[in-house]
Amino acid sequence: MSNRPFFLHRFAEHAWLLQFNQQIDEALNDYVICLGQFLVEQVGSSFEVIPAYCSLLLVQSPDKDARGMPSSAELTSLVNQFQYEQHMQESYPAIEIPVCYDEALGNDLRMMADILQRDANEIVNLHVAREYHVYMIGFLPGFAYMGSVDPRIACDRKSRPVPTKSGAVGIAGMQTGIYPTDSPGGWHIVGYTPTTMFDVNSNTPSLLRPGNRVRFVPVNINEYNTMCTP
Repeated sequence: MSNRPFFLHRFAEHAWLLQFNQQIDEALNDYVICLGQFLVEQVGSSFEVIPAYCSLLLVQSPDKDARGMPSSAELTSLVNQFQYEQHMQESYPAIEIPVCYDEALGNDLRMMADILQRDANEIVNLHVAREYHVYMIGFLPGFAYMGSVDPRIACDRKSRPVPTKSGAVGIAGMQTGIYPTDSPGGWHIVGYTPTTMFDVNSNTPSLLRPGNRVRFVPVNINEYNTMCTP
């Protein structure tokens, strides 16, 4: 894979933003994630990289001198040196996340069935049939944007946000994601997971990170309640 065209912007005194073609594409996202790791290796551990769908933010720790930031020319040279084939991520098994799709928990499956003109069971079956790529973490700490869902269950966001419980598994367009905390949310909820997605007391607070693969495993409500019990 040849190097991809990009635009470089000074995002702040301590940060650079690299922007690539504006699209949701798994191969491009993998490229961005690997490039970020390469840049940190080159410029030092005092920097953090924050990948998004098709952009990469390089941020220097605020307690470091801004004079340590690479120049535009230096950063451009590093990006041009990057060889994706030499830095591709090793493939790991998908992370399995249990999800209860029982309507007793208060999901949106009936609403989605009306919108999509599909049976609720079919929506569930299509949702669990795929492995999902984690594109980025955003919106809330630990909220993983994943895709892509089967086009047959792609569903627009709700017209307005509503209170959404921690562990809610939602769909918005071709994306799926999990609310790590109680929050207003506009995604249509298909089910709930008992898995803790974000733990501020952990050394790695977010369960998921960009580049992970996820598979949803259906569980019944009794199994869900058991898993929720401390």
